[in-house]
Amino acid sequence: MFGGSYHVGYEVARSLIGEGYAVFLCGLGAPSSAELSVKYPGIGPLRVLKPCVDLSKISILTPFFPQMLAYFERMLEPDIVWTDTDLYARSKTRNQKIVEYIHGLSEAVTGGISPKYERGLWRVYGRAYLEVYRKKSRRNPFQEANRVVANSNYTASLVEKMWGEMPRVIYPPTDNSYFECREGDRNGVITVARIAWDKRIEDLIFACAGVPVSIKVVGAISDPHCHLMLRRTVEKLGLRVQWFNRVSDEVLRRELCSAKVFVSTGTETFGLNVVEAMASGVPVIVRKSGAPYWDILAGGKYGLGYDTIGQLREQVIRLLSDENEWRHYSQLGTERARAFDVTIFRKEILQIVGELE
Repeated sequence: MFGGSYHVGYEVARSLIGEGYAVFLCGLGAPSSAELSVKYPGIGPLRVLKPCVDLSKISILTPFFPQMLAYFERMLEPDIVWTDTDLYARSKTRNQKIVEYIHGLSEAVTGGISPKYERGLWRVYGRAYLEVYRKKSRRNPFQEANRVVANSNYTASLVEKMWGEMPRVIYPPTDNSYFECREGDRNGVITVARIAWDKRIEDLIFACAGVPVSIKVVGAISDPHCHLMLRRTVEKLGLRVQWFNRVSDEVLRRELCSAKVFVSTGTETFGLNVVEAMASGVPVIVRKSGAPYWDILAGGKYGLGYDTIGQLREQVIRLLSDENEWRHYSQLGTERARAFDVTIFRKEILQIVGELE
């Protein structure tokens, strides 16, 4: 199970390799070519370039990514650089084209910071990180890149508010055929998200208090303290919750295909797992903020939304108890998921690259 930003990058690489382009993948902590070939069969001859130390594990060093990228650019002299980070700068000596794919506004732009970095010595670390990041990151993407692309209309609107220009929108891809499920028994509620405070998993826990339903939480534990607090809350409320940490795609598909209801509690800039759930036939409930509600569900046309924990509780009970309602949103979701299929994504990627050649 890869995060949404990694998934987009690898699918861009696979799309270009399939058309005969030579592709080099540069990242702070990228997996090996062998690891990628398991997740993305047919990704082809991909060279993975990364430092000898996994800098993704040392976040204070992340702002120095431009130096590493510049080194590989001098060595390889690429015609096109596709980046999904704001840590880059246009070369003054080389005439390569740049495409920036924006998943969301970084902390350097918004000024926000994780709650983890508001406590004790972490506060000093967090402030130092932001200061270095701001100095190393590009200022205006429309002045640096030849093409600026956003992962959703929600993100595009934030970009427009910040810099006054609207980027093109290309949604992250989903392999709908992989997540299609056979008819079978479904029960319980599932959510797929990193376990961290910004994902607001506690919304689902409190909403299901007193409801006779099992809960499955699938996602990497990125904040152990958050995980501990959530487990304590679950014990106090007497809920049945299963935790799945860093699962394979096979396990993710199995759990989605056995779930009755999918809930997304965070404010996401896209929400790839929401689309995967819809492709598997699970009706979805999402927070009425961010791209899942406005881009994916089209404002509630293809699934349910909520603002408060009380509303979330009502929506969960509604889908668990009304079979006709469940089938209605299951069918709508499956149809809507096709709009985000990987075949559409590949055509749009190749179109952009073709425009720059």
